[in-house]
Amino acid sequence: MLLTLVAAVAAISFPGLAGATTHTTSRRTPHKKGPTAQQKLAAEVTAAERSPDLWATVNVCTSAPGDDMVGIRGQMPSLGVTATLSMDISVSYWNGSAFVPDNVSQAVTLGKGTHGIHQGGVNFPFAPPATGSTFLVRGTITFEWTIGTKVVGKVTHNTGHGYANVAFTNPPGYSSGTCTLS
Repeated sequence: MLLTLVAAVAAISFPGLAGATTHTTSRRTPHKKGPTAQQKLAAEVTAAERSPDLWATVNVCTSAPGDDMVGIRGQMPSLGVTATLSMDISVSYWNGSAFVPDNVSQAVTLGKGTHGIHQGGVNFPFAPPATGSTFLVRGTITFEWTIGTKVVGKVTHNTGHGYANVAFTNPPGYSSGTCTLS
C-alpha cells in the first residue's frame, strides 16, 4: 500500500516518471542576422558624404603683379575599409550674375586609405584681370571613393569658408568660399 501511494504521489508531482508526456512550446526569439557587408559599406559611404570632415575651400588667394594664384583644397574621410580616395577640382568665375565653369580642372588622387581624414589640393595660376577690375572665383570639388574599379561613393561640394587645419594656406590660416583677384 505504501508503494502504491508513493507511485501515485510521484505520478502527480513528477509526471515524467510515470510515463506521462508533457508538451512545451519553444519561446525562442528568432535569430536576427546583422547587416550585410554591402549594407555596412553603404552606411559608411553615407556617413562620409555627410561628414563635417568633408569640405572644399579656397586656401590660396594671392593677387600680385604677375602672380595671381588660387588654391583649392579639400578634405575627405576614409570609409573604414580600404578605398582609393580622389578629388576632381575645378574653378568657376563670377560673370556678374552666376558662377561659370572656367574649364580649369585637375584630378587629384590621395591614394588608398582605410582610416582617418585626408587632404589634397591644387594651385591654379590666373592671368591678371584688366587694370581696375576684379575677378571673383570659387572652386568645386567632386569627391570619390573607389574600391577596386567600382565607385562606391561620390559627392560634390562648392568651396566654403572657415575651416580649421587647412594645410598650405596663403595667406596663413586662409579658408574662404571665394577669392577676389584684382
